[in-house]
Amino acid sequence: MFRKKTKISLLLVVIISFIAIWFIPFTKKSGFGNPEKEKDIKEQNVIVALGSEPRTLDPRKATDANGMRLVDLMFQSLIRLGPQQKILPHAAQSWSYKNKIYTFIINKDLKFSNGRKINKEDIFFSFKEYQSEKSPFSSAFKIIDSIDIQEETKRLILKIKLKEESAKFLTSDLPVLKILPKNETLSNNEDFQNNLIGTGPFKFKSRSSNQLVLEARQDVTPAPKIDKVTFKIIRDDLTRFQKILNGEIDVAQSEISFQKIDHLLKRKDRFQVFQKPGSSMTYLLINFKDECLSKKNVRQIITNAINRSQIIKHKLKNFAHIATTILSPNNVFFNADINNHLYNLNQAKKIFNQIGACRQKTFSLKTSNARSAMDHGKIIALQLKKAGLQIKTESFEWGTFYGDLNAGRFHLALLKWVGVVDPDIYRMAFHSKEHPPKGRNRGFYKNKLLDQLLDQGVAMMDQKKRRYLYHQVQEIIQEDIAFIPLWHENQTGVAQKNILNYSLSDNGDFYYLVHIFKQGK
Repeated sequence: MFRKKTKISLLLVVIISFIAIWFIPFTKKSGFGNPEKEKDIKEQNVIVALGSEPRTLDPRKATDANGMRLVDLMFQSLIRLGPQQKILPHAAQSWSYKNKIYTFIINKDLKFSNGRKINKEDIFFSFKEYQSEKSPFSSAFKIIDSIDIQEETKRLILKIKLKEESAKFLTSDLPVLKILPKNETLSNNEDFQNNLIGTGPFKFKSRSSNQLVLEARQDVTPAPKIDKVTFKIIRDDLTRFQKILNGEIDVAQSEISFQKIDHLLKRKDRFQVFQKPGSSMTYLLINFKDECLSKKNVRQIITNAINRSQIIKHKLKNFAHIATTILSPNNVFFNADINNHLYNLNQAKKIFNQIGACRQKTFSLKTSNARSAMDHGKIIALQLKKAGLQIKTESFEWGTFYGDLNAGRFHLALLKWVGVVDPDIYRMAFHSKEHPPKGRNRGFYKNKLLDQLLDQGVAMMDQKKRRYLYHQVQEIIQEDIAFIPLWHENQTGVAQKNILNYSLSDNGDFYYLVHIFKQGK
């Protein structure tokens, strides 16, 4: 009996050894039992290209496009704008409005990324920070008369009373204000952008000069399907293209030149290419503090000398259309009757002979150091020179460029308004109370009649009357040549073939990262 059991045991040992020998190659190949391999298989890290580094990730100070888009991933507003500019719940699950009072019901059990539950002191603090005179967004929240927060059945109910009606409060103002953790913000106030704690679907992990890493949170709804996202800051257009071509980049949204997009459209076996009409607008900013540029006939030369159609056809590969206002033709407030003094080189040359001493002036045309911006700047400079103007192009990294604009150290500058939704953009861009350093009227433009209309437009709830008012605003801007609209670019997005659920948003935000995931190769 003992011998029989011994034989059976030996047989079992042989069988188990044989299975183990057979199974080892499989485990090595699959990664099963290999901690490093298992991590590689399970971790969903999506790599996204950025053409410029955000100036700050502090939501109280972020005003550049990339900064605001990244902030939206880590922090929540009470509401946010979704497809077709529909107002969607965010930190608030619902809201109502009556007699100039908005009532918001805050999501139950809303938590910050450090695990702490939100309380009413956090909400009071958030509004106080955005109402502060130090905030670049303070003008948007001066309309608030009072704030009251009550706690009922373990949920917070926020009541915001306005001083007057506001047609843009939900669409333009509240999406900017982020819910901040009071104690954690105050304890790291000077270095909050490196200790970011918010209620958004992603949390801050690390940052360097060339990349930013965010981790997905699984304690939010909806939870991201990926584990983390790495934003690679690649300032050179050609390098970004090469990296997505080599598979080093998973997604590039509005970061690949249109010439290269045209190439990728022919590679549908490897890439997904998305495009749709965009709400962003490229323009020339004019410094009205300059003696020559303050003269309308000099500005007339500039707008008549620029051949937008030529640039759109040859440089933008027809992925854009001529802009006549900040608002795109898809916007309900767009004034289709604006003609914008379009290309007329002979007229520009004729006017040039009438501008006296300004004929001898050399104007600076500043751009960022992004390749596309530099290329467009050089083309525009050549076109202006054909009309007789002396133009010197200068390109700088974004921080220096941005600083020069706010300080008024420029004559002309090539810029974009990104994700334009509400016509109140005209107040931010042209109201005399919006001059830097706090405001974004960086051309230092002034017009009393325009100021009056813009003040009226904020409080006008009747959409028909509001549309008529902003048609007048666009006509004044056009007549005065307060800036030089150039083109509205199509939104584009490129993703590797194994990226699923990617879609372009109307305002170009990064919220798609909540829904996408990688298909295994």
